[in-house]
Order: sequence, then C-alpha cells, then structure tokens
Amino acid sequence: MKLDRATHDPAVIAAWAARVAQRARGIGRFQHGLMLAMALSAMAAVLLQSGTWGRVFATLFIPLLVARIVDRLTLLCPHCNRPPIGVLQRGPPEGVDYCQQCHYWLRSPYGIHRHAPD
Repeated sequence: MKLDRATHDPAVIAAWAARVAQRARGIGRFQHGLMLAMALSAMAAVLLQSGTWGRVFATLFIPLLVARIVDRLTLLCPHCNRPPIGVLQRGPPEGVDYCQQCHYWLRSPYGIHRHAPD
C-alpha cells in the first residue's frame, strides 16, 4: 500500500495514543511482571541447576503467550475497531504507524510537533 493514500485524522491519532497509554497501565504491566518472573526463574534454573525452576519458567511462558495474543486482539484501531495488525505479524501492536484494515494513520507521519501540510 502506498502510505500517501492513508488518511490523516488527528482525532484518530489522539484516540490511538490514549489507547496505547491505557494498555501500558493495564496488560502491559502484567506482561512485564511475567517477563521479569521468567527471567528470574531462568537464572535460578541455571545457577541452581534445578529442574523445578525450569518447570516454573515453562509454567510462566504460557500465560505470557496468552497475554500477548489477548493484547493483539484487544488493542483496536479507534476508527474501524479492528486490530491494526494480524495476530501472526511481528512486532508489538502499539508500534504500528497505520491501521492495515482501514488505512488511517495511528501515529502522525509528520512527527510529534508538526502538523499536516495545508
């Protein structure tokens, strides 16, 4: 898709920024906590050479995987209310620049402090 055909709507961009900020306070903290617990259990498994910590790591991996999928399916485009990227596409959903479904910009292509040309 040619990005010059994407629609620039400041209201959609502001709504996306609000949704990403809300996500960071909600499921984002949960995911960071799980990743920290996984890192600690992996270090403990290596240092203590205990199979128990390896099982703890594996047990924490499944909720993290589910949380990432839920995050992708619940962080929706403010314009079309669909996920802006596919479930199997790489990268975090909050890092996309435009919605691939409706072709609206989710981040300003003109930079943070610049406005659309007249």
